[in-house]
Amino acid sequence: MLTQLANRFFLFLLILISLSACKKTATIDYSQQVITNRNALIALYDSTKGTSWHDNQNWTNAIRPLNTWFGVTTNENGLVISLNLTFNNVVGPLPPSLGDLTALENLLINWDTVTYIPASIGNLTNLVSCNLAHNAYDSIPSSIGNLTKLVTLDIGATYIRNIPASIGNLVNLENFTAAICNLTSLPTSIGNLTNLQSLNVRLNKITSLPTSIGSLSNLQSFNVSDNRLTSVPTSISNLTNLQTLNLSYNQLSTLPSSIQNLKNSLTTIYLTGNPISEGDSIQIRSWLPNTTFIW
Repeated sequence: MLTQLANRFFLFLLILISLSACKKTATIDYSQQVITNRNALIALYDSTKGTSWHDNQNWTNAIRPLNTWFGVTTNENGLVISLNLTFNNVVGPLPPSLGDLTALENLLINWDTVTYIPASIGNLTNLVSCNLAHNAYDSIPSSIGNLTKLVTLDIGATYIRNIPASIGNLVNLENFTAAICNLTSLPTSIGNLTNLQSLNVRLNKITSLPTSIGSLSNLQSFNVSDNRLTSVPTSISNLTNLQTLNLSYNQLSTLPSSIQNLKNSLTTIYLTGNPISEGDSIQIRSWLPNTTFIW
């Protein structure tokens, strides 16, 4: 009952503001969308123990505009475009109504204790940056593949065991981090991310890399250290823009000879903690004469 009264009061305020700013030319009425955004934020607050957040200033306040709520940024129409609750003691599942924030461009709920990511996250098709790292959820919905405007995605330091194949739809992605998880492999579709510049999947349980990794033609930094690799695909030779390659602490005894195709781009390679013999290390150095080796 209180929520209904608050919504009606909020709508009344929005109508007054709209009337006072009325112009002769027709304008779009965003008041109902603003209320939908407000209700989505309140659902998030309720679902993640908002009363215990480190900072919940103005949250659920019936008369304060959304852009005065801690961590919330709105556009000129009052719709939420950025939500930043980093390190704010956000505990629990993200509610399905999160997907109602359809104008959202930046989502940062990291260093918290989020336990669940709803499929409705796929409705946030305007997202450009998404950081849900350092949380407690164990899966990513396949609907993540709907977020085709994403440039940066960080889902590291969580309990996820696999990355959905739909990740391959994120063709504008430039930075992808899924480090410190429970991954045992990468999907073949990752090769579709041809705009990717940085890929960090360190500290997982990955035993092999897909051949399609060689399709990441714009990749500049690749960190797959602290995994369980016993070999590297020959297709790595196609990564001719690669500058930094971290293969430390795997189970590699050698590298494919095709890696010499990277001699003009690769500046640094990390091979610490691999059982590479002295003879093989000499051979690898000869293939990459201009590269700095960290053994």
